Amino acid sequence: ATPVAMADLDEKQLTAIQAVLRKTEFERLIATSTDSAEERAEGLRAVAATGDLAALTRAAQDIGSIAANVGARRLNQLAGALERACRERRPEDADRIVPDVTEAATRISAELRRRFLRRAG
Repeated sequence: ATPVAMADLDEKQLTAIQAVLRKTEFERLIATSTDSAEERAEGLRAVAATGDLAALTRAAQDIGSIAANVGARRLNQLAGALERACRERRPEDADRIVPDVTEAATRISAELRRRFLRRAG
């Protein structure tokens, strides 16, 4: 697995979110966001296999929104590229981007969990 690069996460955004939320609220945000991103990323391949570019656009928008909420910069960029490929009716490009999105969702979600959801004992 590729390690998460500094550009993958917006540290300033994460710090700002932490500053305004209580610890439990921040942890809930990270937990639900990472679960949702991975869940949607897992379904992305199935949606791509149908060739339904409208459904793939919606899925990319969902992932991008989740990523933007938690400062997952790279995942948001990839979701945006997938959305553009779908809107511009470039299925070959969309097919090429889908694995990048799913890999980034898994990798970045794992990093967010590792950093912010550690539990003692």
